[in-house]
Amino acid sequence: MSDIICLSIDAESETGSALKDKYGVRAYPALLFLNSDGSARDVIGGYLPAEPFLATVRRIESGEGTIGHLREQVEKEPNNLGPMFALLSKLWKFNALADMQKVTAALAAKIEAGQGYDPKNLESVFALYKDLRRANLIELAEAQAGVMKRLDPQGKSLALRRLQFEDLAKSLSRPEDLGPLREFLQQETYDELLFEGWYAIYQITDRAVKREKKDKTKRLALRKDARAAALSLWKHVPPKLHAKIGNAIAWGFYEDAEFLSAEEHVFALVVAESAVKADSTNAAIVDTYACCLFINGKVAEAIKQVERCIELEPNKEEWIKRKATFLKAKG
Repeated sequence: MSDIICLSIDAESETGSALKDKYGVRAYPALLFLNSDGSARDVIGGYLPAEPFLATVRRIESGEGTIGHLREQVEKEPNNLGPMFALLSKLWKFNALADMQKVTAALAAKIEAGQGYDPKNLESVFALYKDLRRANLIELAEAQAGVMKRLDPQGKSLALRRLQFEDLAKSLSRPEDLGPLREFLQQETYDELLFEGWYAIYQITDRAVKREKKDKTKRLALRKDARAAALSLWKHVPPKLHAKIGNAIAWGFYEDAEFLSAEEHVFALVVAESAVKADSTNAAIVDTYACCLFINGKVAEAIKQVERCIELEPNKEEWIKRKATFLKAKG
């Protein structure tokens, strides 16, 4: 960065506060890249490890993906809406509201003219709808939702099923709200919506378990509901999420070990094994696998897995205690 003038600014100072407002800084640290005339070029928000930081600085120095570059792309590619969405995202980072309004107006005009997408193709309209939602352009998105409903009046496509799902999801916060979503999922065939729907039910129910501190009977009922949701959810979890979601599910079953049926004991072990296959270097995931082995009576194997945890994190007292517990049970 020897060819860049670098300044460290206290955003709480009088001068810094004015600059913070001018460039729309919302959180710290914020590394602003400005052109020689003081106009916004790009920004890095938050901390980055060395290599990604270096790659990002090189990209910004080359001009790729900067505000100026995206403006050029918008001019050169009038039938490509992608650069307009990318520019809006970049301008939002600088809180450049006036510029965002201009780009949004130009985008709306292109959509009205049918440029950059096929207004008669449901998938094309759906893709545009998702881009508009991600850009938080709700009115424009809702207009495209209306187009999709006209293109698919029976509501059988993934696009229309997702719209219905999103409408249901707006009101989801408590287990008492989940009835309509459960009914929706009973009729669903799209795997991605089955995953998202059952994951929502599982998360809402699991959070309710954690909140319920006083009523033991209600807590046990919620825990049972969470396990039932997990059973339905697991069939639709994509492999890339097996480690994260599988570990959460398996650990929840381990915590409920005294209430599990024989089938649930086996299910917990199957899920834990899938999670550890997806990430065998995470000691917490290996520990969950060990615990599920233990509640399935596979004590010797459980001890081996805890020893693996100790190899991964030698100084963690929890793994040492776990091994002692398992060895005591082995006798």
